[in-house]
Amino acid sequence: MLIEIATVGSERKSVSTVFDPRSFELGSDLQLMSDVLVNADIWADDDGVHIAGSVSTTLESPCSRCLEAVKIELVRPFDDVFVESFSEADSVELAIDELDASVITDGSIDIREVVREQILLAVPEQPLCRSGCKGLCEFCGADLNKIGCECGTEIVDPRWSALKTLKEDLN
Repeated sequence: MLIEIATVGSERKSVSTVFDPRSFELGSDLQLMSDVLVNADIWADDDGVHIAGSVSTTLESPCSRCLEAVKIELVRPFDDVFVESFSEADSVELAIDELDASVITDGSIDIREVVREQILLAVPEQPLCRSGCKGLCEFCGADLNKIGCECGTEIVDPRWSALKTLKEDLN
């Protein structure tokens, strides 16, 4: 969905749209499980074109410890500012609050890209299936949430084996 900046006025215009989850490429680990609902207000002022609203959807990601599928409900508010591009010859000084503005290069804003960015920003860095997830055994790969594993209980780094014998000699 493209918004032509020439059609955006100073009055807030409300936009609600639903995107098909198959229309987004989020990478191999993330999969959208439901439609993406966007509710936003769009307006222009001296600072640029503003788009403020929220994105909501459901996605699936692997648990960062055990790789089990995790369902994540996302509702993310956003407030983006877009400014028209300027030539490199122009000497422009930006204020601190202008540094996070996006640049409009072709006279339009692709809402789909704004939504994709917000979805990726809302995904937890390390999604977990549950807070007490034990993960996978680092030696045999068994899911420690489902079965017990004896692999790692007695494995000692061989570089420290001399200290183990020293400890036994002292006792």
